Amino acid sequence: MKKIFLIFIISIVFIISCSDYNAVKVFTIVHMNDTHSKNKEFVTVSKEDGSTNRYGGAARRKTFIDDIKKTNENVIVMHAGDTITGSVFSIVYQGMDEVELMNDLGVNVSTLGNHEFDFGINQLNKIISNRNFPTIACNIKVISTGENYVPSYMITNIKGINVAVVGVLQSEKMNITQGLDYIDIEDEILSLKNLLNTVPINTTNDMTILLSHAGFDTDKKIAESLPNVFNIIIGAHTHTLIEKPVIIGNTTIVQAGEYGEYIGTIDVMFKNGKYAYPNYKLTRLDETIKEDETILAKIDEMQKEVDKEFNTEIAILPYALTDENIRNKSTALGNFVSDIVSSSQEGIDIALINSGSLRGELPSGTVTLGNIYEFFPFDNLIILTTLSGRELKNILELSASRVGEGAFLQVSKDCIINFDGNGKLLESYIKGNPINDNEKYVAAVADYIFNGGEKYIDSNGKPLFQYGENTIYTGLDMRDLIIKKLKEYKNVPESAIDNRERIIFN
Repeated sequence: MKKIFLIFIISIVFIISCSDYNAVKVFTIVHMNDTHSKNKEFVTVSKEDGSTNRYGGAARRKTFIDDIKKTNENVIVMHAGDTITGSVFSIVYQGMDEVELMNDLGVNVSTLGNHEFDFGINQLNKIISNRNFPTIACNIKVISTGENYVPSYMITNIKGINVAVVGVLQSEKMNITQGLDYIDIEDEILSLKNLLNTVPINTTNDMTILLSHAGFDTDKKIAESLPNVFNIIIGAHTHTLIEKPVIIGNTTIVQAGEYGEYIGTIDVMFKNGKYAYPNYKLTRLDETIKEDETILAKIDEMQKEVDKEFNTEIAILPYALTDENIRNKSTALGNFVSDIVSSSQEGIDIALINSGSLRGELPSGTVTLGNIYEFFPFDNLIILTTLSGRELKNILELSASRVGEGAFLQVSKDCIINFDGNGKLLESYIKGNPINDNEKYVAAVADYIFNGGEKYIDSNGKPLFQYGENTIYTGLDMRDLIIKKLKEYKNVPESAIDNRERIIFN
């Protein structure tokens, strides 16, 4: 694991039909990203007629990949990172469920996502060592030695055709929750340049592919900064659904959304002396794709352990935290949850939680996993966005106008917001300082609100939070954060619960 450039050689039998020399299929890439431990299918309900639709799940991924392999002789399955964090399976198994399922799916190579670090370096070491495939990333360094934490790349040989696959992780350390005392993350472009200067794999191999967990914008910058280096960039991190490949110079960029709802396939063709990818396809894994029975049975067994965990004690509370009046004022429950969110990442100035997402109560005494799922039933992910003071004040005034509704926002510690009786903002403070119209503030919100939920939109329908800058899709599940914090406390002290009103109507 500590060798700088450990090369994996994967031999894949390659049979070429020469009936059409100008268009020969060399191999097929199957790619996925940001599956976030979504082992089971998820169900959506139509707002129009109440009908249900079922998508995704590891069992459908297995069927899809097996079908691709039946009709294509040479297939490489790639995962661009963030296999864990996002479901109760991840909480119970700490990523080992994904190891087993990815091995069963026949994954050939993966890079690391930022959430692979969520359970610490020791657990990540266990995850990597139990995978039946290489894990690669060029820009993660062990602090004590300066060596690579995992290999930078792998080379796969397809009957004489050498394909180099390089891995890279996003360099924003705010998105790494554990392990920064052991590893450092270098700038993506700088690290890639250093790698290519040391080992010019792009000129010594027939094709070079970047397996990137850096985000769509960074992928575009890589293609621009390193022209003619990567034939294909397979992306992740921003959960971007790229239906038509983005072409920058000679580099093709793709990404397959989130949660395994879609899988991408790329037919690599050799045509007129060059490689081409005319048959890119995104497939939505819907009910037309049958779920693999063996994988379903395995997930059912995993579910039994999950069910046991639901009835196990997570923490003990000194008194009940209820949703009473939570849509009318700041409450102990709202304060508790918003404080957990604001402390989940460095650099957050304010967390804003829509009161409608907090339902029921956390009971006095023993709190079980089932209690948590009952009071917080939504799969909300945290997004960070940098707002001007003026933009933030506008949002706070809109919240005040929604008293009594689920749109009313709870705020995190060190925030005091004063309104008059009509909801006009009188005073607003963060960390003791008045909110300045021209200063910038990092706000943490749920993806639901960020995307305009609860009508946080302007007159043209644009979500207000999307006026912010430097948007970061953390991938952190709000419910997971609550569970994690309660487990850390075990016996929650009264000092951890703030009953003071942070939002005051005069």
